[in-house]
Amino acid sequence: MESILTLKALQRAVVPRSLNADPPDPEIPLRIASQRNEPLSPRSRHLALKNSFGFGGHNVSLLWASA
Repeated sequence: MESILTLKALQRAVVPRSLNADPPDPEIPLRIASQRNEPLSPRSRHLALKNSFGFGGHNVSLLWASA
């Protein structure tokens, strides 16, 4: 489920809102999920990193890239 949500965020090129997150720094150009007004550049490439931590020390990291 986390991978699907990560891929959807990557497809839409937005940063999903997060509960209890501090307000984003205005000097960092992030596209928060509620601010989808400007069009994306067709040449831009986006990356998403997903970390998963399990019981017994099982850790997995997936790096997704847009085409």
